[in-house]
Amino acid sequence: MTYQIRFHLGRGTNFRKFQIRFPDGETKYYSPDEHQILMHNCRLHNRPQVAASICAGRNKTVCAWVVCESFEILPPLTLPLRAENQIFYNPKVKPYWADSNKNNLDNEKYAQIATQGRNIFLK
Repeated sequence: MTYQIRFHLGRGTNFRKFQIRFPDGETKYYSPDEHQILMHNCRLHNRPQVAASICAGRNKTVCAWVVCESFEILPPLTLPLRAENQIFYNPKVKPYWADSNKNNLDNEKYAQIATQGRNIFLK
């Protein structure tokens, strides 16, 4: 049983919130200003062909998320996170998950990943 967590960029009331899709199909949204999310047993998922087309100039569409076995919703700034542990995903810039050295992190697995504001960090 896994959860899918991503940053939601679709227009509307949940614009720029973290979206969590539950195994039963339920979806919930959390404001990055009001919550911090700690994910456990994670994998960085990407659809590389879709990401490459976005990088080449097509309009953005959903193509990446974090898959995790469990998660915790915490008050903002609960967890201390280090800038050098930040990871990035913007298919307009790079068509893969990347660290600060621009290494490709697609499908990498991590014990914990956390959000802080609109950013994501390895814990």
